[in-house]
Amino acid sequence: MVDGKDEATDGTDSDEGADDLTVDRRNYLKFAAAGAATLGSVGLGTSLTRGATGGPSTPEDWELAFEDTFDAGALDTSKWEVGYGWGTTDRNSAGRIDADEVAVRDGRLHLSFSHSGDPDSVRTSAVNTKETFGAFEGSYWEARIRLPDRTGVLPAFWTKPNSEDWPPEIDVIEIFQNDGGWEDTHRAEYHVHYSTSTISDDSSTHDSLDVEYDSADDLTEGFHVYAAEWRSDRVAFYFDGMHVGSITEWEALEALRNGGDHYMMLTNIIDKVGSPDYSESWDEEMVVDWVRVWEYAPGSGGSDDTADTTPPSDPTNLDVTGIRSDAVSLAWDAATDDTGVDGYNVYVDGGLDRSVSGTSVTVSGLDADTTYDFAVTAVDAAGNESGESDTVSATTESDTGDLTEHYFWVRSDDGDPVTYAFETSGGHIRVDDGELSDGESDEWVAEDGYTAGGTEHASGGDGFWFYGEITDLSYEGAIDTFVDDQYVDPDSLVDESKPGPEKPSDDDTTDDTTDDTTDDTTDDTTDDTTDDTTDDTTDDTTPPAVDRFEVSESGSPNPHADIVANWVVADDDGDLARVLVQVRDDTGAVVDARRTAVSGDSAADVNYFRIKHADGETFDLSLTVTDGDGATATATGSVTE
Repeated sequence: MVDGKDEATDGTDSDEGADDLTVDRRNYLKFAAAGAATLGSVGLGTSLTRGATGGPSTPEDWELAFEDTFDAGALDTSKWEVGYGWGTTDRNSAGRIDADEVAVRDGRLHLSFSHSGDPDSVRTSAVNTKETFGAFEGSYWEARIRLPDRTGVLPAFWTKPNSEDWPPEIDVIEIFQNDGGWEDTHRAEYHVHYSTSTISDDSSTHDSLDVEYDSADDLTEGFHVYAAEWRSDRVAFYFDGMHVGSITEWEALEALRNGGDHYMMLTNIIDKVGSPDYSESWDEEMVVDWVRVWEYAPGSGGSDDTADTTPPSDPTNLDVTGIRSDAVSLAWDAATDDTGVDGYNVYVDGGLDRSVSGTSVTVSGLDADTTYDFAVTAVDAAGNESGESDTVSATTESDTGDLTEHYFWVRSDDGDPVTYAFETSGGHIRVDDGELSDGESDEWVAEDGYTAGGTEHASGGDGFWFYGEITDLSYEGAIDTFVDDQYVDPDSLVDESKPGPEKPSDDDTTDDTTDDTTDDTTDDTTDDTTDDTTDDTTDDTTPPAVDRFEVSESGSPNPHADIVANWVVADDDGDLARVLVQVRDDTGAVVDARRTAVSGDSAADVNYFRIKHADGETFDLSLTVTDGDGATATATGSVTE
């Protein structure tokens, strides 16, 4: 017993009277600050585990920024305030926060809830650090908690911006107690809520990314350590020191970054999930043993008398691997260091933009149609920084307005030929690869990529990919039109104030096949010299190639398919244009896709996809690389969740 509190060693003690204390938390912090090597020297053996004591996996790289072990006998108001950060009520929950439901005793924080027979009488509990503590990217949030067992209660340990913007939000732990089933008390839920626009407080584009972990232990019967590590390239979640999944999508990370500093809350939200039973009294509570927040500070815990002053080597082969109107993707070769490279700093136009742990990054939040200079440096655990890599420049694409690629297809309504042309606001039109492969297509795309069309000879349908919206349509014949596989009245796409789009002159179009252009050129010339010239031109055009297309499922313990597609493409002509990776379900429907602009003679990238609630499903992935001549190459793969 230390300060009236017991400390169990396995993170799963089921009562508060355990006597297997190995070391108290204050000594643990001293040892952790001295580094992992020191831990081994004090004879703690294997009884001091992350599952029991918490802390990041490399404590020598982190500094303790906040701690409360609840030993003061009352709530420490220099650290906590009763209530949510915004007040004492929540529109999504029954009840009001009552200070009488918040207590500190026996060295632990107790958060209870009660009622007097109906939802209007509910009193519940919450504490927050909005006015006392906040942290940003480069933080590790953790708490040792025993969760309450009561249907209709959503206990949570979570963070949100000090500004009260929402989204974003990080849920370090929640359990959804819906119906008394096994998942109610065994499934740890971790979430990142964000706006897909990445704009803070943009609830109109709210989405969430989830990690779920099913524990063999009942989470309401014992204490467990729940943690979230917020870094520039991920939010990683932990259960008793074990990594259970990460969120890596750039939109979510950028949205978190745009939210600024976060504060934390411990709450019991009533009647947001499940249906509480108001016919019986409630005596459950959330019990919190301790809360800590660490800030990333490489090398801060080292105790070696011989300081490391040797920087890593400079990163090499920095390359641009993808370009969008608001983002540029980069990749480089790893640096080396005598003690190991800890991460990389990414510089944009000479200023530090972010730090990452791997050898690739997508720099987002850029302005459209703007040229940027990029460089990276390597950093070791002692904080030594290398020189800069060679600088590369990239110009972002023009703003498409809508960064989602849409699909437009047409068909004859009566089986007779129909001629059509359409115009888009975002451009980047390309003919569906399937149309190119069937040999019967005569679709065309204007050189600027904003207008396209063709003649549909039967009822099979012509298809195009494009950005933005369709702003005008002209057609002759009976036509059916579809956008993203939804029927759209063709007349609703016609802009009556315009003369209507039409096929430009041949010099300003890209036909779907080169054979038609060659035939037109040679109609009036039949000598062998012209034929040989045409053949030589064709022979010099080499199609692109897919050097690698590896797909895998990350194997995270949740019912979602977390798919990783790693690819390398090349083109001997040096005119790579774009790469499209599509994910199809077992019906053949496209459920997700990534389009990457590429250039030069080689490119590489990694695409991440999350298909929610896909337990046991198989997905087929296809990659299509297109060069500047319109030539393509494809590769396929499949994964099972």
